[in-house]
Amino acid sequence: MRGNRRVQILAISIVVILALCLIGYLVYSIVNSSPPEIATDPAAGEVTATETAEEEATTEADSSNDNDETEPEPTPTSTRVQADNDEADETDGNDEADENDDGNDETDDDSSDELDTPTATPSSTENESEDASDFKNAPSNTKIIYKTEQLLENGDFEAGFTETGVAESWQEFQNDGIVALFLAEETDYVGQGEQAQRFIMRDATQQDRYAGIYQQVEVVPDEVYTLSLNGFIRSAFGDIIASSYGYRMQYAIDDTGIDDWQSIPAENWVELPWDEAAFYMPPTELYTYTTEITPTSDSITLYIRAWNKWAVLGEAQYTLDNLTLTGPKKVWLVDADTNEEDNENEDEDDSSDDAADFAPSKGDESADGLLPVTGMISSPISQDNRLWSGLFVLMLLSIGVGYRLYRYR
Repeated sequence: MRGNRRVQILAISIVVILALCLIGYLVYSIVNSSPPEIATDPAAGEVTATETAEEEATTEADSSNDNDETEPEPTPTSTRVQADNDEADETDGNDEADENDDGNDETDDDSSDELDTPTATPSSTENESEDASDFKNAPSNTKIIYKTEQLLENGDFEAGFTETGVAESWQEFQNDGIVALFLAEETDYVGQGEQAQRFIMRDATQQDRYAGIYQQVEVVPDEVYTLSLNGFIRSAFGDIIASSYGYRMQYAIDDTGIDDWQSIPAENWVELPWDEAAFYMPPTELYTYTTEITPTSDSITLYIRAWNKWAVLGEAQYTLDNLTLTGPKKVWLVDADTNEEDNENEDEDDSSDDAADFAPSKGDESADGLLPVTGMISSPISQDNRLWSGLFVLMLLSIGVGYRLYRYR
C-alpha cells in the first residue's frame, strides 16, 4: 500500500511539473506576442531641421576657412542691392575705408559700379522669364512652352450655332441700311464636315453695307502665323461684270484690343479674290485664301465680313468654312522630368505599401527587429505548433498516470 502511495505522488509530481512548464511557456508566448514597434522614417520637419543645421554648420565652416585664406571684396547680388539699403551703405563705408588706406580711387569707383549694377538672373528663354509671372498659381516646376496649333475656336463651325444663327465662339457685327441674316449653311455648300457659316444680305438701301463675324485670340508677338480662309459668294447677277464687283468679302487683323470693327482703317481691310456665282449654278468647291501674318501684340482680333458695294435690293449669300489661324500657342506645362520622378517615387511607395500589406517584410538593417505584417494577426497559440504538441504529450502522460493508478489500487 505504501508503494502505491509513492507511485501516486511521483506521477502527480510529474504531471504538475509538466503542466507548470506548459503554462509558463504559454504566458511567455502571450507576453512576447505584442506587436513590435514599426520602424518609421523620422518626421519630415525633424529631418529638414537636422539637414538645415548641418548645412548651416558646413556653410559657416567653409566661410570661416575662406575668410582665413583670402578676404575678397564683397560681390553684391541684385537682391541685396535692391532690397537692403543698410547693407549697401555698410559696403560703401568699407569701400571708402579701403580707399583711404590704399589711396586707390579707381578701385573704389569700380566697386561702386559693381554695386549699382544688379546681377542678372539666368533663365532658359526670354519668353519664359517675361511670362512666368502671368501664371501666379503655377507649381514651382511649371514652365512655359510654345506649340504650333490652330488658335481659332470653332473655326470649322462643327460646334454648332447660337439662337441668332452665329457660330459658337464667334461674335457678329453689321451696319444699318440692309437686312442681314446669320444661319447655318446648307449641306451642298459645306467645304468639310457637316456645317458652315452663311450670311444672307438683301434690300441694301445704301452702298457699302457690311455684315460679318469676329473672334479674339491670344498669340505670341513677332511670331509668324498662317491664316487660311475658305468661302463662296452667290448672287442674282452671278457674274462680277454684271454686278460691277458688287458682292465681295474682306478680312482684317486688329491688334489694338479696341474690339470695334468700324475703327479699323479702310486700308487695313484685305479684299479676298473670290468671284460670285449664280444662285442656280450647281455648288462647286469653296475658294481658298492663305496668307501669313506677324502680330505685334499678344492678342489679335480676326474680322471677316461680307460686302455689298451698291444700293441694290437683290439678295446675296456668303459662305465661310474651315477658318484656321495656325502658329505658336503659349502652353503652361509641368516639367516632365520632375513629373516622371514624382511618378516613380509614388510607384515605389505604392509597391512598398503593397508588399507590407500582403507579405512579411524583411525589415531594415537600421531598424530594431522585424517589421510586423499588417492586417489580421493570429494568436501565438495558433501559430506555435509546439504548444499543441506539448498539450498532446501532457494528455498522453495523464492517461498513462491514470492507468497506472488504476492498476495499483
